[in-house]
Amino acid sequence: MEEFKNDKEKATKECADVRALIEGAEGSCQIIELKATDLSEETTFAELKTLFCAKIVMVNHDPRLPVDVACSNLAIKYNMLYLSVHQEIRHHIRNNTSFGQRLGASR
Repeated sequence: MEEFKNDKEKATKECADVRALIEGAEGSCQIIELKATDLSEETTFAELKTLFCAKIVMVNHDPRLPVDVACSNLAIKYNMLYLSVHQEIRHHIRNNTSFGQRLGASR
């Protein structure tokens, strides 16, 4: 039992050291803690996947290329959001947003 207490104290000290290093990195690192580790392997992997997988995919392509359907299908399959840069630019220019006005001025 004494060995477990020593291991716990050692792990707590190491965690504090790592946290101090990460906090010193100022925004380039992030601490992510799992809420529970006593769940099944599938549940733990699913939680890790939601934390680390891409959520939004922006694709910059020539408007003449038919990639929207393929990218949309991939986004549905992998639970992501697909945005076309071309469609976003067109949306901002047509709706005359401030971003669209700056795009038009830089043209």
